Amino acid sequence: MNNKIIMFIATDQNDLPTFVPVINTINHLHIDWNAVLFVVNYKDYQNIFDNKIKICDFNYYETYNVNNILRIEHPKILIFGNDTSVIARSFIYAANDMSIKSILIPHGFVFKHQRRKIDVIRDWKKIFSKNQIKLNFKVIHESKFYVKFIKCAYYTLKYGYSMGYSGCSKICSIGLEYKKLLISRGINETSIEVTGNPRFDKIKEIANSKSDLIRKYFNINDSAKIIVILENAVLEDCVWTVNQLKEWLISIFNEVKKFNNFFAFIKVHPRQKAEDYISILNELNVFNVPVINNELHLYDILNESDLVIGVNSTALLEAMAFKKPVISLYYYGSYYSDIDGLGFIKSGSLIYVDNKNMLWESINMAMYDKNTRETLFKKQAIFIEDNVSNMYTGKSSHSIVNVISDMLKQ
Repeated sequence: MNNKIIMFIATDQNDLPTFVPVINTINHLHIDWNAVLFVVNYKDYQNIFDNKIKICDFNYYETYNVNNILRIEHPKILIFGNDTSVIARSFIYAANDMSIKSILIPHGFVFKHQRRKIDVIRDWKKIFSKNQIKLNFKVIHESKFYVKFIKCAYYTLKYGYSMGYSGCSKICSIGLEYKKLLISRGINETSIEVTGNPRFDKIKEIANSKSDLIRKYFNINDSAKIIVILENAVLEDCVWTVNQLKEWLISIFNEVKKFNNFFAFIKVHPRQKAEDYISILNELNVFNVPVINNELHLYDILNESDLVIGVNSTALLEAMAFKKPVISLYYYGSYYSDIDGLGFIKSGSLIYVDNKNMLWESINMAMYDKNTRETLFKKQAIFIEDNVSNMYTGKSSHSIVNVISDMLKQ
């Protein structure tokens, strides 16, 4: 039995960008650990690591019983990018029952305000597809976790839908402020380590480089300003209706076309399909706005962009790290108890627009007003300094490897 098996549990598309830098750091440092990556769908990940890591799914183990999967692998530590999915929580429950240690590395910047209970009740059936519900039930049924999930459902309805409450041995916090937030919610201080997020490790490398990758990809002339529209999973998470999304998009296109020599394109969320947005744009008779998913790395896009427009996500924080003016555009009330759940608006680190009549002026100020831009960049730097550890050092993965190493020694 190898007691140095580290098992990474990826149950969301966003988990992998968090895991890859950590796994690569382990390989680079030639540490004597065996990494296993569990994924829900093997075909989506089989070419990521060039066969340097064992990648498995439920079909590989021929069971949906997570207890049996852990008995097969005998991992020393489980690592999660989220602890809110049914499958992730099932592995955490099984690990706790078997005295296996676990680490949560939240894959994004975590909301300070929990999701409203009424939204959890209203949207649960809409958010999960029939196939996902069937899969979740198989895992719960074969793992015999009925009672645990009844308690979990009660907790979710009582307190909201939020990371950090599943019982992981350690939580790797993006920064000191998030650690304080977790402590205020009752999480034991000794279980929280401030490490930063490993997905940010490439920022240092890319932000200090000059590139024309995006201009070449889209054949953009050298003098054109580049506007990237970052989509949240607003349809997938039942935040907006299709008509609301159409209205949101049209409001952007109507204002952008008033400016000269601009190129705009849409970067969809990892859980979205580009073809769905292309179909929506066709319905709107918008044929000159490209839509991409994973064809280009987000950081290459942000590095070359001149303006970023989005809703409310970790990607907006990453745009700030690249010192880009950011507009948060939100017309339709709050998905969370507070639209400023990430703290961006209060900090003044972006321009918040909730009225489409203000959008043109906001774009103009973000692009051309010197005082506005200087103020934004100054407040972005302060926000990052206060909220994010290791944003520019490239050392978050090393910090997390140290956490793993310390746990292995215990």
